[in-house]
Amino acid sequence: LGATPRDRRRLPVNRNACFIGRESTLEQIRRAFLSSGARAPVIALTGMRGVGKTQLAIEYAYRHAEDRENYERVLWVRASAEEVLRSEFAGLAMQLDIEEKARAEPDLRIEGVRRWLTATSGWLLIIDNADKPESVQWLSALLPPKPAGHVLITSTHPSWNKLAQPLPVDVLALRHAIQLLARRSGQPPCQESELIALRLGQLPLALTQAAAYLERTGMSYGKYLQLLS
Repeated sequence: LGATPRDRRRLPVNRNACFIGRESTLEQIRRAFLSSGARAPVIALTGMRGVGKTQLAIEYAYRHAEDRENYERVLWVRASAEEVLRSEFAGLAMQLDIEEKARAEPDLRIEGVRRWLTATSGWLLIIDNADKPESVQWLSALLPPKPAGHVLITSTHPSWNKLAQPLPVDVLALRHAIQLLARRSGQPPCQESELIALRLGQLPLALTQAAAYLERTGMSYGKYLQLLS
């Protein structure tokens, strides 16, 4: 991921400037990783689509990449399908600059990555969109039994007890949903924005899409609420 510590922590996605709320969940993640009573340093953020699991993982990574208990490396892989996950996992060999990076066989590169994750500490691995029930088996075959760093998974699949500690992610609190609409759209909160937040189920993705439309068109909350109805 680069030669400097900052480069090694670079994520393939930018930090969300409109991220809001989730303080208790962010603290839960940190406590679970640092707790000596945790079953394993693997956490699965679970919840419905659009609830903000990926954005939560991104925010956690950015907050802790450069603090006093920092991660020297932040790694990111997609897990939408088994072949995607294996390809990206094998690709970590190049990012980590390990000996196996030159091997043509993906299995050998994956094995080198597994050894690195076991022997090296101070890293965070984010595994995004592990939504299929089979993801548990896929990741069980890829992750080492005793990783030396932290693994954060995002998934709509709720059952991770055999591999990870599930942490359910709920919709935004109403006050934060209203603030997200205001921050993203550029319009101040009002009664109509509260009604929009309620109608959209306080779901971050839906709120972001609505606010982007409001910003682009200059439409008022009231007019948008009429169209939504």
